[in-house]
Amino acid sequence: MKALLTLSIVAIALALVGCGGLSSSPKMDVTIGGKTNSYAIKDAKMMKLQQGSGDNAKAQYQIHLATFELTKTSDVSKPLTENGQAVISIEVYDKTGTTRDSVPTPTTFPAKSNDFAEASFGSVFISYVEDGKLIRKTPADFSADNKDKDGSVKFTSVSGDTVTGEADLKITDKITLKGNFTAKIVGKEF
Repeated sequence: MKALLTLSIVAIALALVGCGGLSSSPKMDVTIGGKTNSYAIKDAKMMKLQQGSGDNAKAQYQIHLATFELTKTSDVSKPLTENGQAVISIEVYDKTGTTRDSVPTPTTFPAKSNDFAEASFGSVFISYVEDGKLIRKTPADFSADNKDKDGSVKFTSVSGDTVTGEADLKITDKITLKGNFTAKIVGKEF
């Protein structure tokens, strides 16, 4: 009887994990200036853009993670007003030869990249409200040489119009991002 009960509990746990019941919800931990904020991601969109053309074209993916619903493209840059609101935008570039029409695939985008032909991390933009104050951080705030960047962004799976991935980035001693996401793949706008 004990063995049957144990097997039943294991089966239920595996079923819950398979349908997302026990898996972790998308969240991103952002550390700026030594202070970490953890954001539960309520909505995420990945825009497909392109850098360059012809043989030098590269697909550019902008992953927008928000603590609220993103209903239109302009929501990414709207002024946030409530404590705890945040938008985290991560930009990555696919390898040369891809375009905005290419289908994304599971890929690692390393923060340190000296080969412009390969997939690579681009930049990060962060807007959040803390103590009633809107704070925006742009790539200029985190400018760093390759030697001052570490980690990567990964697309762990792509299925239909959904990309699942994770970020584990450190840019100088100014910022770290660590967490996971599931984003709807959209075109140049949503």
